[in-house]
Amino acid sequence: MLLHGLAGHADAWEMVASRLIARYQVVAVDQRGHGASERHPQDVSRAAHVADVVAAVEQLGRRRPVLVGQSPGGRTALLTATRPALVRGLVLVKAGPDGTNPDIAADIGGWLDS
Repeated sequence: MLLHGLAGHADAWEMVASRLIARYQVVAVDQRGHGASERHPQDVSRAAHVADVVAAVEQLGRRRPVLVGQSPGGRTALLTATRPALVRGLVLVKAGPDGTNPDIAADIGGWLDS
């Protein structure tokens, strides 16, 4: 499942998807407020974006997809991946965790290894 960045839309993944589709089922979604989604949603919190990804995974019947997220889409993918029963893998493109914890990379690495 491909999650675009700020001011992006699902079609931004067209070239990537065209290369993956021969081997994988590929889904690119328009995140809330972008592309063909509702233009001015009331809730644009990161929690709402995560809930949208969870709902898309459940509605599409995907079993533990790999999430690929770019920039804010990467942050959404990372937060969604805190549910390891839902997500098989995670790819972050120009994205990472927010916060001031200097050990955040090691903390996430430990969590992913667990």
